Amino acid sequence: MVDAMSSGPASEPASPCPCRGTVIALSPAERGWYAPPLSILRDVQGPDFHGPSSSHTAGPQQIALAVYRSLGGQPDRAAVALYNSLASTGDGHRTPVAVIAGLLGLRTTDPRTPMAPSLAEAAGLRVDFGRVQRPDHHANTLVITASRGDRVVRLRGVSLGGGLVEVEPCDAVEEVHHAGLH
Repeated sequence: MVDAMSSGPASEPASPCPCRGTVIALSPAERGWYAPPLSILRDVQGPDFHGPSSSHTAGPQQIALAVYRSLGGQPDRAAVALYNSLASTGDGHRTPVAVIAGLLGLRTTDPRTPMAPSLAEAAGLRVDFGRVQRPDHHANTLVITASRGDRVVRLRGVSLGGGLVEVEPCDAVEEVHHAGLH
């Protein structure tokens, strides 16, 4: 027979700790830690951005913003090569608008993002887009070559989704010519 307040048979002296050897298994609700279940449709928030697709708008805008920062401000001119998925569906997802917004220094949360093309025109920023299908590149790759005065920056970016990006300097001359941009 085991005494509920001891750790051994009834003949042994009681343990100084009444909970020794006892396993307490309480659910979170039994502990008072109730939290209603989350809904992916109602309660989960993703990145804050303009556009229907984080990989086609938020990511490219952040990549273009990296070009803006690398140049120390707005470029005078830019050539953008959109690859694969960005090339084929980017217009519908407003990728060019997002890229122009980033080149103007606008963050993904800036309410002026949808007006980027007219803002660029007013600021004298010329942006040329080319489209390339290359299976050896990630589906959401873009290469931006931009100049400000005599400074030129070439960055290759990959939009990974959810607003996450990978950006690296590159020698984009071959790719820009391949996209029909000179």
